[in-house]
Amino acid sequence: MTLQRAAHLVRRCVRWAIDSLPAARPSAPPVALSPRETALWSAMRRQDRSHALRVLARFDRLAPGARDEVRRGVLLHDVGKVASGVGLVGRIAATALGPLRPRWREYLDHERIGAEMLQRGGSSEATWQMVAGRGDPALVEAFRKADDE
Repeated sequence: MTLQRAAHLVRRCVRWAIDSLPAARPSAPPVALSPRETALWSAMRRQDRSHALRVLARFDRLAPGARDEVRRGVLLHDVGKVASGVGLVGRIAATALGPLRPRWREYLDHERIGAEMLQRGGSSEATWQMVAGRGDPALVEAFRKADDE
């Protein structure tokens, strides 16, 4: 693991702790969601919703004018983490040690799982493709950059 990657993970851990505070309530999504997407959004941990809102704001600056169905994918990009139920310590362990446990495997595979959840739930192809990291290469790159800041 590079020093840059380690620093990124430390920043994410600190942000997770801040987003865990009672006063840190994520706002409502700035893009319309279907009832199924709203249920999935609500099932996400507060910290993941806060992170998703920050990623979407950065994505909007990098890809102004992106269609709402793509923006929904950016907003819901971590929805697959719901399946694992892994908290902060488990996420750190999974990232550092790999898929040694089934829950860690689900956590590490959250993009595929999230895309499948959205596809089964009737989300648009552009939405679940963005969660899977596929689609328009320029938009996927903007999403990756927004998620890595």
